[in-house]
Amino acid sequence: LPPTERRGLELAANWQATRTVELGGSVNVLRAEFREGTFNGIDVAGNEVPLVPNRLATLRAGWEFLPRTHLSASYTYVGRQRFDNDQANRFRDMPSYGLADVRLAHSRGPWRFSAMVNNLFDEKYFSYGIVNSPIAPTTYSAYPQAGRTYFASVEYRFR
Repeated sequence: LPPTERRGLELAANWQATRTVELGGSVNVLRAEFREGTFNGIDVAGNEVPLVPNRLATLRAGWEFLPRTHLSASYTYVGRQRFDNDQANRFRDMPSYGLADVRLAHSRGPWRFSAMVNNLFDEKYFSYGIVNSPIAPTTYSAYPQAGRTYFASVEYRFR
């Protein structure tokens, strides 16, 4: 790709609200653009770089409701971004989306048992898409992400 410039601001905070409750979050405001150059004969100076979301935000909460038993939740928002192969910025943006995840974990000695649900609300979204033509884009291909997924794990930590 031609030379790019990325500017942004990131704010993050964590707060131990009580001995058993922790809250946190972060916000990123991003701007990625081409400094100069051409792509397929098109001047792209000042255009947005594809696949760089303009906003990212995460909220997190954790609660140790029993000794060694922790419940955590997070919500991640990903803002609009340009499709891949759209360096000319001639096509519409990929849609923003938000995902909620929850996890329950319990530790017992060197063992840790956990269960997790990702994409709790079964959001229909894609995090990658590509336009058919960089010069005159009319259609795109998108790769949908998994819906709600469940995970369970058992860990053993050697000491």
